[in-house]
Amino acid sequence: MEANALQTYLGQPDVHRTILGGYSGPYSLGIGRDPRHSQPVLILQVISASQQRFPTEVLLGGEVIPIIVRTDFVPPRPLRAGS
Repeated sequence: MEANALQTYLGQPDVHRTILGGYSGPYSLGIGRDPRHSQPVLILQVISASQQRFPTEVLLGGEVIPIIVRTDFVPPRPLRAGS
């Protein structure tokens, strides 16, 4: 699947729910490239304290899309007034 087509799925809440399962912490979900195959993949970043297992692939538009899970996500902090 091309990255442009994959982008349309990222705006769908059901896709996020499918990938995240019961996870309720901070996360980032985006599109990247698999360095081994140069194909678009989903990159899921979660905080390191997460003990939840996430899928390694998801079926979107009839195609199996790999998911790379990273546990190094640091949620952004709100700006303080006067910063």
